[in-house]
Amino acid sequence: MNYSRPAPVASGKSGAAPIAGRVFGAFVTLVLALVVNFMVFASVDLPVARPVLGFWFMVVLPAYLLYTSSAWRRCGLQERVGYSVCLVLLILMASGLVINEVLPLGGVQRPLAPGPIIIVGDLINLSLYVYRIRHPDTIRPRINFAEFSKEEFRLLVAAALTVALAIFGANNLNNGGSGTITLIALAIMALIGVLSVRWLRVTRETVMSAVIYLVSLGLLLSTSLRGWSVTGHDIQQEYLVFQLTQVHGRWSMAYFHDAYNACLSITILPTELAQIINVDNPYVYKLFFQLLFALCPVLVYALARRYFNRGVSTLAVAYFVGFPTFFTDMPFLNRQEIALLFVTVGLLAATNPVWSFRRRQVSLGIAGLGAEVSHYSTMYVFVGTLVIALLFSYVGRLFIKPNRGEPKPDPTMRYARRGGRRWVPTFKGSLSIGLVIAFIGIVFAWGTLATKTTGAVVSTAEQAITSGSISITAFDSGGGSDASVQAALVKDGLQARVGVPSGTFLPWSAVSKAAAPIVDVPLTPLTAIGRDLKSLGLPVSTLNSLARSLVAYSEELFLAIGLVRLFLAGRREGRLVGGQFFWLPVGITGMVVVITVVPSIAVDYGVLRAFQQGLVFFGPVIVIGSMTVFAPIGKNRARIAACAVCLGMFLFTSTLVPQILGNNLAELNLNNSGNYYNLYYTTPQEASGIAWLGAQPAVLNYPIQASFDPRRWEPMDPSSIVGERVIDEYPTLVYQDGWVILGSMVAKSGVSFALEPTSDAVVEYKYPTELLNNYKNLVYTNGGTAIYK
Repeated sequence: MNYSRPAPVASGKSGAAPIAGRVFGAFVTLVLALVVNFMVFASVDLPVARPVLGFWFMVVLPAYLLYTSSAWRRCGLQERVGYSVCLVLLILMASGLVINEVLPLGGVQRPLAPGPIIIVGDLINLSLYVYRIRHPDTIRPRINFAEFSKEEFRLLVAAALTVALAIFGANNLNNGGSGTITLIALAIMALIGVLSVRWLRVTRETVMSAVIYLVSLGLLLSTSLRGWSVTGHDIQQEYLVFQLTQVHGRWSMAYFHDAYNACLSITILPTELAQIINVDNPYVYKLFFQLLFALCPVLVYALARRYFNRGVSTLAVAYFVGFPTFFTDMPFLNRQEIALLFVTVGLLAATNPVWSFRRRQVSLGIAGLGAEVSHYSTMYVFVGTLVIALLFSYVGRLFIKPNRGEPKPDPTMRYARRGGRRWVPTFKGSLSIGLVIAFIGIVFAWGTLATKTTGAVVSTAEQAITSGSISITAFDSGGGSDASVQAALVKDGLQARVGVPSGTFLPWSAVSKAAAPIVDVPLTPLTAIGRDLKSLGLPVSTLNSLARSLVAYSEELFLAIGLVRLFLAGRREGRLVGGQFFWLPVGITGMVVVITVVPSIAVDYGVLRAFQQGLVFFGPVIVIGSMTVFAPIGKNRARIAACAVCLGMFLFTSTLVPQILGNNLAELNLNNSGNYYNLYYTTPQEASGIAWLGAQPAVLNYPIQASFDPRRWEPMDPSSIVGERVIDEYPTLVYQDGWVILGSMVAKSGVSFALEPTSDAVVEYKYPTELLNNYKNLVYTNGGTAIYK
């Protein structure tokens, strides 16, 4: 296979559409916009029609108007789509913030109600329509998807099938079925990966981008659509601040002074969408946000194509979407999803080879603003990446002497021709002290002056300075022995009682004797194939554990080798790949190392989430590293081996193979059991119990206690939020006069969860229900949830 073939350039001169066609298109657009306005003002709720037309009106139409204007002249399809969608999201958040602050001055107390938002949508679309008329472009999107080859058609059909199967698979699991349908979808995704590499020479970039989008969407929906209500960890708090904004019809930090509430991506943006599309609120996150974030892997592919050939870029995307955090955690981190979109388009803008220096700098700054108002920690990691990258770029100048000559051909690189010489676009000048200062100013202005939420960051930094413990690998789960965990939980209970009036908690004499032993995390049962392997002497659970460790260490090893190889090649040739851009993977690697070795930072920002963000930068570097490892067997064989390793990693990280074998930790998108299911899946009985509790008079006058993650047990009354109201129900912490909720897991198996205080690891333990029966009253039960008072 020859991967050095440059990508075809999207045509920007395909001819203007016939005038009659344009008039007809404008007429249809006007009619549909009027229909949306009518449904909103008349409160007409048409299932399917209003959500589809509402999302089209708020996101798709304005993005299309930008896409077909000359704003992104000479940019490829992926860039045009990325720039257009992200600019629309930023416009929505900015305009929502403006009317949120201005309209109350004129007596409108609910500026984020449907009426004001639909008017804002009209003004945005009208303004962009006028802009497109005054600044037209001759690009015609349909040209990019005309006359499919049989290979392209097969890839597109298979990719679309994975989306349908992911939706049906999640629905089947929600109804108590098996994960077989989703398992088939994962198998087809793996096959698509193989065929995508095999058919690179006959697949256009535009078609490949569509395939990447559909496969990514299928992966996300397989997790996000689990459950009939909000399912997940951080999404519980995200949903709470979204509801808070929608119930008040206005966003304000005074309603709930919390860092989550400072993210416009989960307050103003979902409120604007919800008011127009009018679906059950959880599906704003569960469906529509995933439709947006599935674009991120496409942009990662476009960014990799700046400097690398199609083979390397395709494998880089496979590493990005195959990393477990992408489809197991990102659907529960909606604020980070939106922020990563801005980070990726910012990098695309900064590396655009046809834009002026000023335009690249301004565009990257605007993208940074979007990332900051979307998610604070994504922006902190981005700023840290820029700082480390800038420092290393200065040091790197001491070792690399500039060479103005023509570089030697490298089959992993993408070359173009400029002035008769091989040429690779660079990141020249985009990374500077001024840019870092500007980004720090954005963080200070929003986090400190506007929302006053940077206190947690300062606290985390202080903890990091005084911390001395480290972790060996980025994927180390930590934890300790059962005895140490038990001792830490008991100690935490004792510390909570210091200085507290007698009678606040249940008597220590009782709780200290109540047995709450730690239990092992259950594994999925062995399948028929797993039993056959076990009969041959192959321990399946050990095989699964070994595979996870190999994947983790291999990606770290490939990353290190890839960085070294590219640096040495740059030193030999007198120019680094992409110029300053090379130092960005170095910078994000440095941030991942810092987050890994300092536990207090890892707790707040998550090393796996940081690594997922890092894959935006260093996905191709991992591919280069894997090809370097196999270089001794020859170039062609090294490429085949790198593809095989990437495929093998996806088969295990997607849990396709472990699910087929059994004896593995159960994943939420494939099972109705396991830690993720028990921690984050709200059953109908639990939802009924939460609704009953929220309807009780003066419910918030007493502590509410439940198992970790307590955020999903919040009574759904966002107008009364005053802070974190649900606390751990570990026996030593149970209040004498308070509510205690035991969910379906306790009802089924008697097992509950707690957060171990020293390592912040979630542990399972046998809950002493008899303790509650002796000291509290059972006031509610429905067979799946019990509430004590």
